[in-house]
Amino acid sequence: GDVSAAKEAVEREEEALDRFQAAVSEQSLHASVEKYRSAEDSRTLLKRFLIAAGGNVDEALKSLSADLKWREEMQTLSLAAMSCDEVLLACKCPDTVKPLLEEVLPHGFLGFDKQGRPVTYRKITSKFDAHMLTEAGFSSETSLKYNAWMLERVVKAMGDRGQWVVVVDMAEWSLFQFTPSNMAFANAVSQLTTAHYPERMGKVLIINAPYVFGACWQVAKGWLNERILSKIGIYAGPDQWRPEVAAVMELELLPEELGGKTKLSYTPHSLDPGVIPPQKAQN
Repeated sequence: GDVSAAKEAVEREEEALDRFQAAVSEQSLHASVEKYRSAEDSRTLLKRFLIAAGGNVDEALKSLSADLKWREEMQTLSLAAMSCDEVLLACKCPDTVKPLLEEVLPHGFLGFDKQGRPVTYRKITSKFDAHMLTEAGFSSETSLKYNAWMLERVVKAMGDRGQWVVVVDMAEWSLFQFTPSNMAFANAVSQLTTAHYPERMGKVLIINAPYVFGACWQVAKGWLNERILSKIGIYAGPDQWRPEVAAVMELELLPEELGGKTKLSYTPHSLDPGVIPPQKAQN
């Protein structure tokens, strides 16, 4: 019954993984996989791409090939070793960009959840405006590099294994921010995560979502597949989100303004090398 069905599913997955591994060798991508896998086992890495492709080997091969090319161009290995200041400097951002980011998009590393997964946080303040950030010297290209840096640092916090959790505070968000440039910014970050970090997302908790956020979410949902949507929870005020967040992590990990104990640091940045405490293995 159930046991044999489960066993068959595992066998099917292993067989597809073998085919994927053979295809990777045929396409001479093996050396590139070895270069970028870091501490992750290569079969585990391939499995993430295969699961994200719904078990389709050809699709998984296309995604992996595009990802490896992107990693070469983005130089993710050196990016992962940089500090926040080094990234902004490499992107030739004016000094005013960092304080601006702190003000309009507070973000950072909160700690590890009950399963040992790293938790990051972002707050979309009422001042967040992608067009204004571009004018200030934080272009969409820089934004992608900065977000890639954050994700690479989170992967390092996980020892290259497992999944992460994201808490997004939407308390100040208003319909005035539902602009093409803001949606393009959100879409670009979402595409970056899906294309280059498949199966890394364990859970996204969108909290303090105002009633009007529903309209925006209808659009954003179109970018995501069912598998990803199933990992996203949207909650209104604290009565709704506190029990949900508490089930995942200790509430004291939250920033102070949400009743937690975390003070977000930017100098050094909470995601900088050497700042994140060594992590417990994920359960």
